[in-house]
Amino acid sequence: MTNRVLRNGARHVCLETQNTNTPAVHAYRAMGFDIVGLDRTLYDGDAAGETALYLAKPLVAHD
Repeated sequence: MTNRVLRNGARHVCLETQNTNTPAVHAYRAMGFDIVGLDRTLYDGDAAGETALYLAKPLVAHD
């Protein structure tokens, strides 16, 4: 799948998680994702006041 998306022009994979989802943040960081942004206004309702973390990782072709 990685090679196919690279052929179609993708260079990074991006995702978002809540700052309070510590296990996910640690797992994504262990997989090579870097925090590239945040949004303090994304969530409302029960999650109001939490921060959305945006993470990204460069795609690499696999043989």
